[in-house]
Order: sequence, then structure tokens, then C-alpha cells
Amino acid sequence: MSRHSSHHPRRRKIRAACRHVAAAAAAILPVGALYTFIRAFFLTKPERLPFFRLSLGFLAGGLVALSLFAILRADKIRRHAERKRRREAEAAARNG
Repeated sequence: MSRHSSHHPRRRKIRAACRHVAAAAAAILPVGALYTFIRAFFLTKPERLPFFRLSLGFLAGGLVALSLFAILRADKIRRHAERKRRREAEAAARNG
């Protein structure tokens, strides 16, 4: 490994934590939306509208979290491919 390595374990841990949070939010928020949507039907008609709006907010948040997770996952795959290409290029340079 070179002296000026780009190895940053703290950055890697932070990225992994962000991916995990985005994945959990993408799973939990739509479930919350479904729960509040179903729960609204057990209320009187004037009380339903805020719950419908809340379920819509949960659903929108879940879609945002899912999009964020997809972006972070694609970034992870891209970084992995770059590291692999770099390792192969270094091995080819060493071997001649």
C-alpha cells in the first residue's frame, strides 16, 4: 500500500451507516403509512382527513428514503468497481 493511501475507515463506516438508515426508513415508513391509512377508517369522517394526509406524508418519506438508498447503493457498487480496476491495474503494472 502506498504511503498516501486513500483508506478512510471512518468514512466507510459513515457511508455504511447512512445506507442502513436509508434502508430501514425505506422499509418502515411505508408500513407506517399503511397503518395510519387503515387506522383512519376506524374514525369518524371529519377526523379521517389528517390521518390520510399523515399516511401520504409517510409514503412520500418512504419513497424519498428508497431513492436515497438506491443512490447510496449505486455509489457503493461504483466504488467497488473502481477499487477492483485499480487493484487489477496495479497488479498488471507489477507483473509487467
